[in-house]
Amino acid sequence: MARSAINNGLLAGILYAVGVFAIGFMLGVVRVALLVPLLGESLAVIIELPVILAASWVLCGRAIHIKQVTPEVSARAAMSLAAFVVIMVGDLMVGLFIFGLSTDDYVARYSEFANMLGLAGQMLFAIFPLLRHRQGIAD
Repeated sequence: MARSAINNGLLAGILYAVGVFAIGFMLGVVRVALLVPLLGESLAVIIELPVILAASWVLCGRAIHIKQVTPEVSARAAMSLAAFVVIMVGDLMVGLFIFGLSTDDYVARYSEFANMLGLAGQMLFAIFPLLRHRQGIAD
């Protein structure tokens, strides 16, 4: 496997994660400001999750196309790993610097159902590069 294919995967993962993070940030504002007060945290996340996953699927394909990520598993896995690390670090930074959480408080949030759903969504987001290849979907 050529180093450039792995590098393209890593760069595509970063591009993919930054795009999804931006959309997720905007959706999160809407969720917290409008949906949570009306429906509660869990139902708000359940409503938001298909929207962000659909956007993720599209942005994944765009990042694969733009960075010309090859279909080899190693290149797609590099993309998945980079995307997951970037999205999780971004989420941590929002928790620490916007919501003022400590790292212990941030980790403890994952014991709540709504945050478990969000983490499951982040895991799906991270495997989309591999799923797109395995299912033979044109990028």
